[in-house]
Amino acid sequence: MGLTIATVWAALAAFYAVKRYACSPLQFECREEFWRRFEDFILLQWLDAWQTLTSGVLALAAAAVGAWFLSKQIGLADRHETDRIARGHASARAALSFNLDYLWRHEESVAAWLREQLTHISLGTLTSAPPCLDQQMVASLERMIANSSKLEVEPYAELISLLQVQSARLHGHWAGSLSGEPPGLAELLDRCYDAIEAAARINALFPYARFSAGADCPRTPERSDITNARSTIGFREHQVSPHTTAGLNARIDRRWPTA
Repeated sequence: MGLTIATVWAALAAFYAVKRYACSPLQFECREEFWRRFEDFILLQWLDAWQTLTSGVLALAAAAVGAWFLSKQIGLADRHETDRIARGHASARAALSFNLDYLWRHEESVAAWLREQLTHISLGTLTSAPPCLDQQMVASLERMIANSSKLEVEPYAELISLLQVQSARLHGHWAGSLSGEPPGLAELLDRCYDAIEAAARINALFPYARFSAGADCPRTPERSDITNARSTIGFREHQVSPHTTAGLNARIDRRWPTA
């Protein structure tokens, strides 16, 4: 490429020298003048008359080279960031199954606590404090969000939101009970549904956390997950009163209508 440009440049120099002096280098009387002009061309003497243009061309060339190096640097930084996220995602996913198992047991404890409160609702007060949520386990889900793609963060974000709201409401009910304002039946049934949905969302993440075949990304729960979680954490019909069963059925049908 460089040789081609130099050849074209030399040809143009010869042409304009011939044009300017109306003679040919083959003619003896013009040969000395031609080679003097060609020597000026080779030695870049012509730059004296084109300093401004030459400076502009060189500035553009320098800018192009700088842009190329900057692009390479940005690309390298992007690759490093992608590698960092991939390593962080692998690390967080490896611990996800353990964290989900804890959260599942927590929802079982919440369900057992709620069944106890429903049994003693006639007392007009809560019998004990609700189970406490370990915030370190919530932080593990937040690490999954920080190291996941945009398409994968929704299941974790929804579960974190539900767990935090659930914990705040349960302890709000306990504080209200201590001050003489215990929750009513409808509020306890809402907390039962919260526990069912949280358990369903946790269970839906287990295949991905355990690297199960076909689980290429985390998923959100379906109605079948809700009904399965209801039975698994202790809200089967024989475990609660008919009124509680009817209340849970109504809440599930309202939030997860059948097709």
